[in-house]
Amino acid sequence: MFHRWARRDNDRELTLLLKRHQHDPRDKSVLVELADRFEKERNYARSVMYLESLATADRSNPSVLCRLAKLLRKMGRLEESLKKVEEAKRLAPDDLEVKLALAKTYIDMERFKEAEKQVLGMLGDFPGEPICYYALGLLRVRQGKDDEGAEAFRRAIGIDSRFARAHSHLGLLAERKGDTDKALGHFRRAIRCEPDKAEWHLNLGAVYGERKMTREAILEFQEALRLDPKNVEAHFNLGMIHHDQGAYEEAIREFNIALESEPDNIKAHYLLGRSYIRRGLYDRARKEMNKILSLDPENSRAYYYLGVAENKREKVDEAIAALEKAIALDPGNGKPYYFLGIAYDKKGSGEKAREAYRTADRLLQAGR
Repeated sequence: MFHRWARRDNDRELTLLLKRHQHDPRDKSVLVELADRFEKERNYARSVMYLESLATADRSNPSVLCRLAKLLRKMGRLEESLKKVEEAKRLAPDDLEVKLALAKTYIDMERFKEAEKQVLGMLGDFPGEPICYYALGLLRVRQGKDDEGAEAFRRAIGIDSRFARAHSHLGLLAERKGDTDKALGHFRRAIRCEPDKAEWHLNLGAVYGERKMTREAILEFQEALRLDPKNVEAHFNLGMIHHDQGAYEEAIREFNIALESEPDNIKAHYLLGRSYIRRGLYDRARKEMNKILSLDPENSRAYYYLGVAENKREKVDEAIAALEKAIALDPGNGKPYYFLGIAYDKKGSGEKAREAYRTADRLLQAGR
């Protein structure tokens, strides 16, 4: 009930903001509020629209252009991002925020030579600024030089011990190396430095999940969602936990929420389909597997579970076709042979069924 009313209040606020914008499309404070709201909701295209209007209304503000560049990077529109930063540079060539935005854009574009020049210039101009060492860390990691990247992040923390993002990146590097103890330490420090950042809770929850600390993982993902209700990763991770625990209704809910924001997330469709099978919702499972195959036509697991669903729906010919496709793509997997045997049994093809069962037994025994 409280969530319903909170949502209505948010809708009412948005309606009032939009009316104010219609009344005065150049009102800078309204443009900022609208951009903030849609960025928080991950509606980056809408946020960019209002920031473009703000940049037009305030042509001398490089910060707006840098923010535009950041969102365009998130959307994968790197050339447009670069143009915005270059425009900001013409306005404020010595501004650290502009230099940082330019460095990050070069890094994302993998124009490492230009990024290197930009970052080293920042370190020369602003040697006491931790963000410069942070930018160096980003560059080194993208270049595949993780140890040098970690050293740069440590230099940033040496200047500012409460630099949460640097702690987080050190945690990610430690996790990549399999050092979950060190990763936990860095993610916890990031949260102590900046407790209201959903990303840090998400990272900590992921490590808890890897260590089978399920209760702690759930709490962190729930906190991430409290701070960022549209966080796709948190919904997806909660769905995985519920799926593994056999709580399929909860898993279905979380995967569906995640897919509202990322409709082409193959893993979410896959686990959602498996959850539907566990709940006996075979038609829905079939739709999820077909969605995967529309995105990835060579996905053997999708064909396998499509065959399982069709078998359960008593669509024997469709089951056989799907399972034979799964076998063609992954002939060393015994599971499709087992369900192929069931389908042939239903069809009355006893010899084919026995052959499929024998192959399933052989492969499954070999895989133990």
